[in-house]
Amino acid sequence: DYLIKPLEPSIVKSKVRVFCELYQQRLTLEKHSTYLEVLIAERTNALETTAAQLNESREGYRRLAEKLELATRAAHLGVWDWNVVADTLVWDARMLELYEVEPQQFGGWYQAWLERVHPDDRVRCEAAIQSALTGERAYDIEFRICLPDGRVRDLKADGLVVFDAKGQALRMTGINYDITERKRVEDEVRRHRDHLLELVEERTASLNAIVE
Repeated sequence: DYLIKPLEPSIVKSKVRVFCELYQQRLTLEKHSTYLEVLIAERTNALETTAAQLNESREGYRRLAEKLELATRAAHLGVWDWNVVADTLVWDARMLELYEVEPQQFGGWYQAWLERVHPDDRVRCEAAIQSALTGERAYDIEFRICLPDGRVRDLKADGLVVFDAKGQALRMTGINYDITERKRVEDEVRRHRDHLLELVEERTASLNAIVE
């Protein structure tokens, strides 16, 4: 028969201590695991909320962009955006229609636009641009452009400049729209007015001659 050898107290204490330490470690791990699960759940909820807000914002921006496109289309406005630093100029479809050029025919930089401005209006247009870029005055100008077939079109332009913290111009965004018909009517009214003034002067001169 085998005799069971009694365990020494020191060994028992050592094993109990190891067991207790392992048990404490287990409890600590379970506690950390529970904390991590809660933290993950909170972060997941936060991410889901943020994603929902981003989707809602994107949808809001999309609806706003659609409304803006409808408004500009209804008003026949051409929209342009010029990155002043990189000198990249972007035109929308209406701008291309106004200038009667295909997308591949437009260079996409400032000089490409200036070349289409009527030669007699270029200096005035450049001065208006520079005044806007320095913040001296808002970009608000009327000018003529030369179309590919030689016709001349009158345009009205308005723009806003975005500056950095140091006051340096970063980009410029604006609109163009056709005022050729308005200019034609104004010229007709001016000619008619001048003609009436001539008639008045002639009649006045005749009356003066009779009186004398």
